[in-house]
Order: sequence, then structure tokens, then C-alpha cells
Amino acid sequence: MSHYSLQNHGILQPGTIHWNLSVAQLVEEAVRRSEGSLTASGALNALTGKRTGRSPRDKWVVDEASSRERIWWGKVNQPIAEPDYLGLRQEVFNYLKGRDLFVVDALAGADPRYQMPVRFITEYAWHSLFVKQLFRKATPEQLKTQVPEWTVINACKFIPDPKKYKLNSEVFVIMDFARRTVLIGGTQYAGEMKKSIFSVLNYVLPLKGVLPMHCSANIGKEGDTAIFFGLSGTGKTTLSADPNRGLIGDDEHGWSDQGVFNFEGGCYAKCIKLTKEREPLIWGAVRFGAVIENVVVDPVTREPDYFSDAITENTRCAYPLDFIGSVTLKQSPVVVAATLRKRFRFDVSLRAVAEDWEQSLGFMFDHCEDEGVMVIRSGIADGNTHRPLKVEEFRGFALTDAYAPLVFINTVDSPAAQMFTLVHELVHLWLGVSGVSNLERTYAPEKKVETFCNQVAAEVLVPLAELETCMGQGMDEMAALRRRFKVSSLVILRRVKDLGKMNAETFRKLYREQEESFILKKAKQKSGGNYYATQKARVGKRFARALIGSAMEGRTPYRDAYGLLGIKKTETFKKFAQELNINP
Repeated sequence: MSHYSLQNHGILQPGTIHWNLSVAQLVEEAVRRSEGSLTASGALNALTGKRTGRSPRDKWVVDEASSRERIWWGKVNQPIAEPDYLGLRQEVFNYLKGRDLFVVDALAGADPRYQMPVRFITEYAWHSLFVKQLFRKATPEQLKTQVPEWTVINACKFIPDPKKYKLNSEVFVIMDFARRTVLIGGTQYAGEMKKSIFSVLNYVLPLKGVLPMHCSANIGKEGDTAIFFGLSGTGKTTLSADPNRGLIGDDEHGWSDQGVFNFEGGCYAKCIKLTKEREPLIWGAVRFGAVIENVVVDPVTREPDYFSDAITENTRCAYPLDFIGSVTLKQSPVVVAATLRKRFRFDVSLRAVAEDWEQSLGFMFDHCEDEGVMVIRSGIADGNTHRPLKVEEFRGFALTDAYAPLVFINTVDSPAAQMFTLVHELVHLWLGVSGVSNLERTYAPEKKVETFCNQVAAEVLVPLAELETCMGQGMDEMAALRRRFKVSSLVILRRVKDLGKMNAETFRKLYREQEESFILKKAKQKSGGNYYATQKARVGKRFARALIGSAMEGRTPYRDAYGLLGIKKTETFKKFAQELNINP
């Protein structure tokens, strides 16, 4: 539950409030409430009734003093008088009394500098599932404290008197810039929620020096961005899905002084005449957790008929932009590296804020968890300090899963090697191939996979083109290069060798010297340390927060939580929760 209650929005005496349910919980609620049905692939199919598309004639903007002079009034931005709007809003609030509501707190915008916290309050569970999959996910920590900058209230089944409020029909999508609220009613079409936030960003972002764009975008080997403009159905999604370029997004973007970024965390694709051969990425995304709208489904086999337009030609699919299994070995390692750097905020310019490469590694761990990857770090087996993990056996591993991707890092290894292993294992996740680093005999994945992962990891940490530029400008001292890229000497040595500036024998000699220096330094370190800091690394902060929160809310028995965390005492559990900023 969020600390920011619905009373702050003027909603009083609702029924049960479902706060930020998981994807699985929302699917269960939608099916239980007969809002939709599961298809053979696991996706939820929902019907939107009379309205199977957006209603542009029913979009309104409140005519009020704070925004009046910045609105281009006309057929697109129709004014609604503030007294009429406030009267309609109060009717909606009265309608919502006693009704069960679903709340999703999310984020709009991939660039942290311009990211906007948004809240969706819906009558339907499937509407909340829709926005949960399309917008960017807030971390568990953000959910505890997040205050929405904009709120969308979707009372889809409320039917007003159009004449009373001077509306064009019983449908209304109203933006109120004074109260930072979007009010929706009279339509069950979910796309109205998505487009309303895009309209809000069209107003907000230009005031911050960012150009909002209705386009698709991808990124090339040299970090070059291509954008594709066009009306709906003109091929933006198809053109941006280039196997030789990394996808940024397929619909709504911002262009700032530091590049192009996606507003969303998912895709809302047309699926009329969808086939596996024509659109393999979209076809593969129609699985559990995805929402398909107004698709004819066989009542027995539950197979969708994507060629039928019996309900509408505007059949749609909403699914998250998951990175699991999103690349192939056929793609350029340089392109994949550029996409990965952007997604996980590993750019050289962003790493520059770190004091040194060790702090940079800490930022990398945090950014991975922000994107939903559980990162676990340990150097001992089963909490036993007398059973250290051996680097010769493995440096790390990756377990691919669409909902809980995991990377394990062996902390017996040097921090420099941990940095490389982290990115190497992330590439495994992007390929959708689990793997173990350095275990060559029993579970070794295909050599081509390992070579590809190494190539991408090296390019992520030290882009070869940028390194060559630096060395061409006389920046060839190790200390200067370390400061520039915020990586260790070992990573720099590897990339200088890749440039052909160092022969193999010299590389091996210098690399061995650096590793031996680390071993001596570690041997002199005293044992011990901060138990709670070690615990965060051992189980992963994201997992720990989710588990402790679940236990405190009564959804997981404390006994099970203690066992999964490796904690025996209640006081230790409480102290660990405090260290993670979790309060009962």
C-alpha cells in the first residue's frame, strides 16, 4: 500500500482498494470478475464493448487560468468550462463510492532527469494490467514513497448526461492541468489511458527543453539514433525492428540534449493478420501477462483468430518491452552493447559521476535491480565462512526467467572481474540463455554464446571507438583511461589489446601482475565487516525488500521469510528491514 491515499485525489469511501498488484494477481482478478478470458498462449483477451478505438471528439481540456495561454484551442483541444468539469468530477467521485478499485503507480519516461511518476485508478483489473505492462515499473522502494505528479482516474462504466455537461457523447477524456488529473468515463477502450499521458507529456516536456515525438526509434553501432514518423498503421514498428540495430521504442519518445528516450516500458501493437512469420517478436510477446483487445477467440481451443475483423480491425496487443531473449547471436555486438548501455544506464557519461570504478560497480548493481534483475553476490557457500566459493569453478551465472531474471556474482573474484562478469551474465539474459561463467566441462554453454557475451561486455564497459579517440588525443596513461571509463586497469588492458595496441604476451604479463596485486591486497584485508551490507549483497536488495514487505503484510509466513533470508532472530530481521528503509 502507498502512503499517498486516494483521499488526496478526492476519492472517498471506496470499496476494496487493490494496491499495485502483481501481473499474476491482476490476471487472476480479471478472470475472476469475468472481465476477460485466457487464451491458449496465456494472454488475457478483453472486449471493450461499443468503443473499440479512441474517441478524438470526446477529448477535452479544462479551460482554467494556469494553462489557458499555453493551449492551442480547437477541434483537437476542446475546452470544457471549469464549473462543468468540477460538477462532472464530483458525479464520478460519488459513483466510485463503495466500488472496488485498482491502483497502479508507475513511471513515464526512461530518462531519469525527465521521468514522471504517474498513478492509474481503475474500475477494471485488466485496465490496471494494461498500464502495468505499458508504462515503466517503479521499484519496491519507490512505491513506498512515490507521490504521483499526474493521476488518471478511469471510471469506464460511468455514463454521464452529455447535455448537462455540454459533452459530445457519453464518453469523456478530460485533462485538468490545474489539478494534474485525467478523468475518463463512458469507454472501456484502454488505449485512452496511454494516449492521455502522451498528451500530458506534450504539454510538460517542451517547458523542460524536451521535444515529445509520436514515432518509433532505434540505435545503431556508433550510438546513432534513427527515428521513424508516421500515422498509425504506416509501419513505424516494423521499420524500427531492425535486427542490425537496437530498439529504443515503437511509439512515443522524447528528444533531449542527451539523445532520444522512450516514454513507455511496453508496446501497444496492432495484431490484425498477425502471424509468427511476419511479426515473430510480437507473436512471441503474446503470452501470459500480455493483454489482447477485441480479438475473436475460439471458445473451445482458446486460439485467437488474428485474421478476423468481426469485432474490429483495430485489434491490439499490450505487452512489456522485456529484454529477456530480445537479442540473437546474429546481431552486432556493438549494437547490442549500445542498447544495453542505454537500458541499464551504463553510459560512460553517466558513470562519470562515480568517484572511482568500485563505486561505478555499485551503481551498476543498483541499476540492474532497478530494471528488475535480481543480483546476488556472495563468496561463501550456504553462509559458511569456512566454505569459500572457488573462482576456478565459476565466476558467476545467469538464470533467465521472464519475471525473475537472476545474476549471481562470486565475490571471491576481484572487483574488476566482477564488473566484467556482471555485464557478461546480463548478455546471457538478453539472449535468453542461462549460463555459468568458467564452468567449461559439465554445463558449459555453446562457445559462440560465450564469445558473443564477452564481446558485448567489453564493448559496454569500454566502447572501442571511444577508447581509440581517447588514445588518439594522447590519453594513453592507464590512470587517465581509468578515470575516463570508470573501470579497472584489467578492463582497460583487455580493450587496448582488442585495439591491436598491445601484443598477447605483453597483455598476459600485465594482466597477471594486476591480478597478483589484487590477491596480495585482499590477503592483507581484515575479515569481518558490516553484516547488513553483506546481507544485502548476498540475497539482493530487490528480493529482500519484496520478501520482507510480503511478510509484514501477512502474505508470507515469517518462518519462510527467515529461512529464505538466512536469518534466525527477530531482532536481526527487524534491523535488516530498517536498513532497507522498510517500516512496519
